[in-house]
This record gives sequence, structure tokens and C-alpha cells, in this order.
Amino acid sequence: MVSAQSAGLTDYPNRGVYMNTEKTLLFVIMLGFNAVAQVDSSSMVFSEDQVYTYKFSFYTPDWADSLEYYKSLPDEPYMPGKMVFYNQKGDTIRLDSIGIRYKGNSSYQLAANSPKKPLKVRFDKYSKKRRFFGMERLNFSNVAMDPSFMREKISYDIARTYMPAPRTAYANIYLEEILIGLYVQIEQVDKIFLGRYFEDDDGNLYKAADNGGALVYRGLDQSGYEAEYTLETNEKKNDWSAFINLIHIINNTPSAEFAATAGTCLDLHNCARHLAFTMVLSHFDSYTGSGRNFYFYHDRLSGKFSIIPWDLNLSFGGHTNNWDVISCDIVNISNLEDRPLNKKIVENDYLKSVYLQYVEEMINGPASYDSVSAAAARIKPLIEAHVKADPNKFYSDSAFEANIENDLQFRNGPLVTRIPGLKSFTEARTAVIRNQLKQYSQNASRPIKPELRNKISSIRSTEKGITISYYLSNASPVWINLYSMQGKQIKSLYVGKCLSGKHNIFISRNSLPTGLFTLTVKTDQENRSIPALILR
Repeated sequence: MVSAQSAGLTDYPNRGVYMNTEKTLLFVIMLGFNAVAQVDSSSMVFSEDQVYTYKFSFYTPDWADSLEYYKSLPDEPYMPGKMVFYNQKGDTIRLDSIGIRYKGNSSYQLAANSPKKPLKVRFDKYSKKRRFFGMERLNFSNVAMDPSFMREKISYDIARTYMPAPRTAYANIYLEEILIGLYVQIEQVDKIFLGRYFEDDDGNLYKAADNGGALVYRGLDQSGYEAEYTLETNEKKNDWSAFINLIHIINNTPSAEFAATAGTCLDLHNCARHLAFTMVLSHFDSYTGSGRNFYFYHDRLSGKFSIIPWDLNLSFGGHTNNWDVISCDIVNISNLEDRPLNKKIVENDYLKSVYLQYVEEMINGPASYDSVSAAAARIKPLIEAHVKADPNKFYSDSAFEANIENDLQFRNGPLVTRIPGLKSFTEARTAVIRNQLKQYSQNASRPIKPELRNKISSIRSTEKGITISYYLSNASPVWINLYSMQGKQIKSLYVGKCLSGKHNIFISRNSLPTGLFTLTVKTDQENRSIPALILR
């Protein structure tokens, strides 16, 4: 068995690399495949073992006042600026004429007297073709409400196991050569993101507005929805008809018929996973709680909508929303009447059983006490020195240490704020959920029907190698093998266990022999063989 790296095989988006530009002709003749895969280099800035550095500067000396003023404007415009990027390997990238602005609501307001405000950077603002490792935009969370510095990071890592969700990393931010502090870097949900998870990356993407979007039906006129959601793509076409029809189905389909009816236009397993995620982590600054911080994407090829989580800085019970974040019931959810999608999931027998199984899977898997503890143990040595060096962090060094393990309590006059510890919350919440699952065990034991089988969607050749695209409905190991026409195995490449979603695998031409071969790609659900003539 050879490693992916030594074999010249790269799984990007997870392990993107720069491609060798040496000119060698490589032809691969494939039968039945004609889709085109795209190289995604953005993983170069989402490493699990690095803390990146970004230095932003501006063209005007009054940049601080200008950033505040721009944030106050309705359209929140970007200020022109420059950026220097460093990784821990010594690589440096410089970009001029990029757009920079403050972002956020509560995280911005809590930083009113601090220079450490959340940021959004747009690399293509003043040059449409400019990209940063393939990305047009990037977000930086100021960790204003998390003494542990880990909530957002761990939550997104859990979410990506079950649904499309942004990647994250840590970054030190400088403004005009002054260290502002340690931030969580978050991938933008945009066309580039969508292309990593969906066959169609050009559908309509809707985002819940700051005042919340409950998915309540308000008639056929799209003006009734524009205050609650924003259309993030295809703005010129401005076609809301499919989205309005979805909301109509959610609200007006009887619960017993919901799975069969809504399944034609809604990824029901995705919605069940999202509800399970929000309830297990008590993430109530979401559709389930505040009605905020989620996207809905319409994949036109499948015809289905999927939900995408956003803004997870208050997960692990960080946003109570007047809920008991430890004891709240996973079925008798307090605001079901105001959240029609959640209501239909828990009232439909089949979807309820699917949902409860995802809950059980999460508390026994990536959201378990052992998994969260292991994640915290991995992250702490990576960021500890940077947390202590942060001149504008919102909590003390001792609070950082303590909140990983235990709840913290802060008093501001008569007001008392409690912030659950990562481990203490997880231990208590999972214990409560286990008891609740026993109550609902008759439904939780039913099998989950796979909504979409793993499938190998395309294979494409270039001068540099072969790109294989595939979709995983669930996490699965992936094998790629080369056989001679006589059936002899020439090369065996094990990619490793990949998370659910869309993946692109690149096999360098340098790792391929010359001749006529059969290329096989195998997941735990599919084994596909492709005749290939490889000539140099």
C-alpha cells in the first residue's frame, strides 16, 4: 500500500497541492464520462496544523473610522486595501486592491470598544478575476463569545461529517502592522463552496436574514419573503418560484404525507441531520432557535433543496435563547409551532426515526464526549501560545484554560452570564439525550434509507494527469486501482476515508505507467471500471 502523497495522488478539497506544470502529453480515453472536474486549491489555507497570518493595510490614514462608517451603511460596502499572507512554512502571498469590511451582528456589537471586530475580505472586489487559492471571499470570526476559542472550529468539523458546511482554520490578524488577535477563519458559502458539494454549482442560494427566516408560507408573492431571506446567487434572474413552492409544501403538506411529498424537492436526510446537529450541540442561534444562520441551496440537477449551517460561534449551548441547553427535549421541541420544517420532521413517523438515528449516531461519534475531548486536546497546543499573545481577547488566559473543561460564570452588574464548558456541556447533554432516546427507542431502531448512493460522476484527463470526481452520501473509504488488460493489478492507491460531499481526486501523470489499462474506482457502495489508454 502506498500513501496518497508518494503515489502522486491528491484529494482536493481536503489536501490541495500546486500542480506540476511540466509539459508532457497524456491522453486518457474514457467511456461514458464527459463532465469536467475543477481543481480546488483552497485547502492550502485550511490546514489542521497551522495558524496562518494575514496583514491588512489600507490606502487612507483614517481607515479605522472609515471601516466603522462603512459598517453603518445599509449595503455595508468594502474598503480598498492590501493583504500579505504568511503560512508557517514561510510562503508569502501579496495582494493589492482587495475589499475589506467589518461583519457580524452580536459579535460586532460586543467588540464596540475593541479593535478586534469580525472581518470579511473580498479578493475579487476590484478585480473580477482575482482569487486567493481559488476563493473570492473569506471570513474571520473574532471569537467574541467563546473563552475556549474552539466552539466554532469543532462545531464546523462535526457538521461537515453530515452535511455541506464551511471549512475553518486559525489565523492571526494584523491591521497596519498591529496585531489585533487570533481569529477563526471561515470559508464563504458561495459558488466555489457549492461546487465542492453539489453536482450543480449554479443554482439559487438563499440566506436567512438577520431578523430570522422561519420558513413560514406567506403566499405566492416573493415580496413577502424578501425581508426574511436574501438571494445570494443569480440575483439578476431573481427567480424565487422554486423556493416559494418549497415553503408552501413545508407548511401545507399533512405530516403523514410529508416524507413522500417533500422528498421530491427537499433533501430530507440533510434536514434531519441539520436538526440533529442543532439539538445535540444546543446550537440555538440557528433555524431551530433564532431563525438565523442558515442557507438553503437549490441543486437544479437533483431538483432538491439542502440546508447549510452558518455562524456556529454560539454552539455547545453558547446561545440559550431562553432554552435549557442541557435538558431541552429532542422531540418535544419548545418552538415547533414556529418552525414548520422541524415540526414536520418530528411528526412524520419515518423522518422522526431517521432524525433520532442521526442524533444517536452523533452522540456516539463526532459529538461524543471522547471525540470532543480529543478535538480539544489536538487544538489546544496549536493555538495556546497565540491565545496568550492575543492583545484584544475578550477573556483571560485562565478563562481559556477553564472553559475547555468547565462552565464559566461572569457578572456584569445585576446580569449573570453562564458559558458552558466544552467538555462539561458535552458530557451533560449527551447523558440527557441518551435517556430521551430510550424513551423514543421504538422509532430510533428503524433503519435509515440512504437518500443518495455514493456515485462516481466523472473522469477527466489533462496534460498533468487524471481528475476523478465522485459524490459520497456518507463517509466512505475510496480505492483507485490500475489493472492490465490481462487482469493483473499494476498499482493500488488507497485515498483514505473521505467525508460526505463532492470530492475531486487528482492522479499525477508522473505516477502513471504507459499503456492500455483498466482504471477502477471503488467506494463502499460502488465499484466502477473505466478502460483507459495512457500515452506519453
